[in-house]
Amino acid sequence: AFQKAEHLQRVLLNERPDDIDRIRALADTMNAIGRVQHRRNRTDEAYAAFDEAVVLRRQLVDAAPDDREFSRMLANSLMNLGTIELSLGRIEEARESFEQAQAMRHELSRQREPEAKLQRDLAAGHFNLGRLLYRLGDHAEQLAEHEVTRQQYDAARREFESATGWFETL
Repeated sequence: AFQKAEHLQRVLLNERPDDIDRIRALADTMNAIGRVQHRRNRTDEAYAAFDEAVVLRRQLVDAAPDDREFSRMLANSLMNLGTIELSLGRIEEARESFEQAQAMRHELSRQREPEAKLQRDLAAGHFNLGRLLYRLGDHAEQLAEHEVTRQQYDAARREFESATGWFETL
């Protein structure tokens, strides 16, 4: 199903290569393909899909630099790429991807109060940085990252409660 959607979106994008909606649709599909391939342990295919999603989402950010969602989604694709790099043992590449993603997220949170999705993404980023630090044997820094993870998830929960008026405890 994803391959058919990918093919059709490529055809449409070739017709209008500067169409932001078409670029976004293909970027979203490539990111979804990357997630599916990752779950199937097809790391090479996942890497290629996430890498293309990053390229496409950079185009979106360049075309609409004030669009916070484009920046957030680029950071998410970078984090996904870093997760694959980490699983492939490409530690320095993973660190670079994770740090780029987190830098973008922190910049978004400095611009205005972060919404629940951004706080959740920040928490996931700190968790992934903690995983990387654990692989490097830096357990003290890993624990510090995981404490920040907990704080960010708590902040996201509070934001969600505030926005919806309730929160379901797991």
